[in-house]
Amino acid sequence: MFDWDETLPSKFYNEWERWRDSLHDLQDLRIPRQYTSSSFKECENISVHVFSDASEKAIASVGYLLTACEDGNSRARVHLGIRKSSTPEQWNFVSTEHNPADQGTRPIHAKDLLESKWLHGPTFLLEGTEFSDDLVPEVSADDKEVQPEVSCLLTKAKVSSETILKRCEKFSNWHQLVTAMGTLIKLARRIGGGNLPSTPSCLESFSRAQTFILQLVQRDTFPTEIECLSSGNPCPRDSRISALNPFLDQHGLLRVGGRLKHAKIDTNEKYPIIIPSAHHISTLIVRQYHEQMKHQGRHLTEGSIRSAGFWIVGGKRLISSIIHKCVTCRKFRGKEGNQIMSDLPKDRVVPGPPFSSVGVDVFGPWECCRTSDKRWCWQQ
Repeated sequence: MFDWDETLPSKFYNEWERWRDSLHDLQDLRIPRQYTSSSFKECENISVHVFSDASEKAIASVGYLLTACEDGNSRARVHLGIRKSSTPEQWNFVSTEHNPADQGTRPIHAKDLLESKWLHGPTFLLEGTEFSDDLVPEVSADDKEVQPEVSCLLTKAKVSSETILKRCEKFSNWHQLVTAMGTLIKLARRIGGGNLPSTPSCLESFSRAQTFILQLVQRDTFPTEIECLSSGNPCPRDSRISALNPFLDQHGLLRVGGRLKHAKIDTNEKYPIIIPSAHHISTLIVRQYHEQMKHQGRHLTEGSIRSAGFWIVGGKRLISSIIHKCVTCRKFRGKEGNQIMSDLPKDRVVPGPPFSSVGVDVFGPWECCRTSDKRWCWQQ
């Protein structure tokens, strides 16, 4: 590798000069934009022929649109691409000297490109020669292109819960995160398992995505507690959530135990889901319900979170921290600024003769009443 301001060695510089000089041969190269010079209605036969080739450094394919016109002439026009709808019976062997795709994997000089098979197609297409199985030669073991050992590499991508949670940190809104996760789950099931038996509603998709995210958060934060409860053992005493008497529900989520079994309230409010405070998901949830409560204080925000079915361990401190950093709340609860009054004018602080400085305080309107030689003024 060389920096842009370094001088190239003579070996590379000579090669660069040859390549630069070869570009002059491309000035006369013209590729018409039309597929064929005549109308398709005047063509008796239209067919597409695709050629491909591969080398150790490149893979190339080129397609030609062959038209047989009424005047008896055949015209082949280059059309890059490979058709997906084909059968193995439509593919035939083409030798190197007749295969135009060979020039895509083995470079040719720029001056030879104008009359190359890559642009004009092989001659046997214009001559109308049919393919046959006899054209396939026998490959000898001494052929340099034959590899006795075939190497196959398999790459597996393992997506862990840490990777998913790391990507969740790019979201700043809880509702947007759950909606995006629901869309991904729906696409993954459609691709992996074909068509779903029934299309879930928006509410079911949202609930399923929310459960999936919370499962990842709990497995990342409380792995020991989940393992003990899954095996039928009680929660460890040294756990920070042992006082909550946690249990696992049918979805594998940790919920608060408590004594509200017979209460006629919603299950999520009766047994809220346990969430750690030191997690980005907890921050998103607090922001979500803080905005829903129109930026009220900590008590109303905490009550809204509890009613939604979430129990954040150490939530009071987290809620207070988020409210303290909330820009809208800082504007609402900000103190009014006190303006410092300016200095008194010179006429009011420097002694002088009487009536040298006169000030008039104007207010009104004035009502006047005249009696004999006096006038009375008052203001209503």
